[in-house]
Amino acid sequence: MIRMRWFGIALALAVAGCATLRPGGGDPGRSLDAGLRALAVGDYVTARSHLDRAGLDPNGGDAGRRALLLGTLAQLDPRNPDRDFGVAAQRAAALRRDAADVSWTGMAGEVLVELSAELSGTRARIRRADQDRHAAVTAAILARAAFDARVAVLTGQRDFARRQAAELEDTLAARDKELKEKTQELERIRRTIRR
Repeated sequence: MIRMRWFGIALALAVAGCATLRPGGGDPGRSLDAGLRALAVGDYVTARSHLDRAGLDPNGGDAGRRALLLGTLAQLDPRNPDRDFGVAAQRAAALRRDAADVSWTGMAGEVLVELSAELSGTRARIRRADQDRHAAVTAAILARAAFDARVAVLTGQRDFARRQAAELEDTLAARDKELKEKTQELERIRRTIRR
């Protein structure tokens, strides 16, 4: 029991120590640089962590605004496998914190908010179109399967009717033969009686 307490305390201290030794710890400029390095090698998860730390810091200043801009662009980047247009819109909205902001970052934030919303809407329309196409293909497959099943039933009925007709023709031929034989026997009996 005592060992578990000491282990928990040691673990908490180790996590706290690692948290303070991360690149860019509390300096927005260092976090921005670390985010840029991560973006350069395509590590979007690490880049997001560093850029968010710098960009969402209320005292981030110019480095924080650059980090927000880069964080927004990273979320819109088609190479980012985890891109999220909603996060991009949030970061872009944070860029234009002040409605009266006419700086380049504020204007970029305005454009990026609209772009993020449009991309999100386009993605939703593509998803709906894919669902509609899938539903149409499924309906066509089911209709084809129903048609094939109906053809199979009709083919079975046709083959059964052909077998029945063949059996009836065989029975009729056998009766005709029997009738012919009986007619010949009657004729032979008549001739024998007339003599």
